[in-house]
Amino acid sequence: MEEIRAEFLRPLLTSLSAHPAERPAFSDGRRTLTYGELARASADFAAGLGVSRGERVLVHVGNRVEFVVALLAVLRAAAVGVPVSARSTEAELAHLIDD
Repeated sequence: MEEIRAEFLRPLLTSLSAHPAERPAFSDGRRTLTYGELARASADFAAGLGVSRGERVLVHVGNRVEFVVALLAVLRAAAVGVPVSARSTEAELAHLIDD
């Protein structure tokens, strides 16, 4: 088994902040966010989440910029993101929420 090199392990938010703020970070074909915009949007979203550390947050967004913003916001809030498919049925969502 290969040993994990500690110098390559960094928190995700630290790794993202190492990129130039004006550099494109994510694009969904309709919209592109730079690393700076992604950091600001996820910080604003995190501030409004109102969740506690370790609390689970269901993220029900399609494959677009808002999905990345939401997951990073949950991470910033020290919560646990639970991504689900945008194609989930109401019954599937209800089951996940009850669980």
